[in-house]
Amino acid sequence: MFNTRSCILTLALVVGKLSAHVVMIEPHPYNLDTEPLLQSWPLDAQLPFPCQGRSQHAEKVTTVTAGAAQTVKLWGSAVHGGGSCQFGVAYGDAPPDDPAEWHTIYSIIGGCPAEAAGNIPTTEKDPHGRENGPQCGNDVDKECTREFTIQIPKEMKNGPAVFAWTWFNKIGNREMYMNCAPIEIVGGSEDSAFVDKLPPMFRANIPGECTTGQSGSVIGFPDPGEYGKIYEGITPGGNGGCEAGVEPVFKEAAGGDASKPADTPMGAASPTGAATGTPSATPSSIAVSYSTPLSSTAAPSTLVSFVTESPAATSAAATSVAAEVPSGPASSAAKETPSVAATSAVKEPASSEGCPVDESAPAPSGTPKSSGPPGSTPCPTDGGLICITPKTFGICSSGFALPQDVPAGTVCVNNGIAHDGSMN
Repeated sequence: MFNTRSCILTLALVVGKLSAHVVMIEPHPYNLDTEPLLQSWPLDAQLPFPCQGRSQHAEKVTTVTAGAAQTVKLWGSAVHGGGSCQFGVAYGDAPPDDPAEWHTIYSIIGGCPAEAAGNIPTTEKDPHGRENGPQCGNDVDKECTREFTIQIPKEMKNGPAVFAWTWFNKIGNREMYMNCAPIEIVGGSEDSAFVDKLPPMFRANIPGECTTGQSGSVIGFPDPGEYGKIYEGITPGGNGGCEAGVEPVFKEAAGGDASKPADTPMGAASPTGAATGTPSATPSSIAVSYSTPLSSTAAPSTLVSFVTESPAATSAAATSVAAEVPSGPASSAAKETPSVAATSAVKEPASSEGCPVDESAPAPSGTPKSSGPPGSTPCPTDGGLICITPKTFGICSSGFALPQDVPAGTVCVNNGIAHDGSMN
């Protein structure tokens, strides 16, 4: 019989995927506020390596001092339980296409961009619709988006360069995210001897590259370099079809203590002109919660309810699957604000063994955008599931749905996920 629990978890993660993921806002990235906008989506054929193919507008060039600390701030709520990240550089005025020109200066194992049970609540949006959740303001708190302090080695070569943040998410589809920022390195070396010895940037889960292990895995990097931080242990087999990760022993970068967390209190850092403190009139996050204990024989409609919450009334518990993984501590903002949830009825799809679909979700307010994310399909009802092909489906978000593979052993039929009878 089809595993209802795994189906529900898959749909919960896809809903998170179709809301905002995470973008870097400091150093100031390319195209943050100028079309074509920096996207919170993972790299793919339409948003290629490097830097999503979006480096047309250097809105601000950040001066980075060799031997000093560089703050990296991130913005988002669909943190997928965290994952592993790298920070690297390539020299020149534009991102080079050649992977060999990208050098890793800092690696983080687990806990990046967050350490969370799943996704975190959406609390606000920037003017371009990118969603944000509670901000940690440091690199140790949980159930919030972390802020990292990266020590820049003092031997770095001076000159124009591109700073990159890459992320391999812990939970959900196997993906690679990459944001880039134009920088000017000063106070360092006049030659590239040190940079030439830095490890290459790890690449996976994009066309032409290997695929990492199953959802829930913390990956390691085959060559993480000498500088970085470990928040979680590497999952055995977590690198899947890629070269195995190594357990690093990081050392202090020349110029300061790279492992010292920021001592700032929790607070939100916003992209330019972000609409902080102004909740959107439209629902901004969809979470999954169980109303009864899971049973392999219970009907799907008795197992799950879809909860739509406003940004101002979101709790950390509402963004994780409580019966599967206990929620971590809620943010201070979430504790102070009572949760007001509106639960919508869930109808069963055509197959009695299929995943439940929220067919009563509200229609999008206003007129849908003229174009959606690359590769997306127009759809009529926000929050609704549509079949794109028998093996791909999408969850409608702002009038568009991105195609996602159905879980193994299932097909998409009549806008619902059902057991694939041909595999019996």
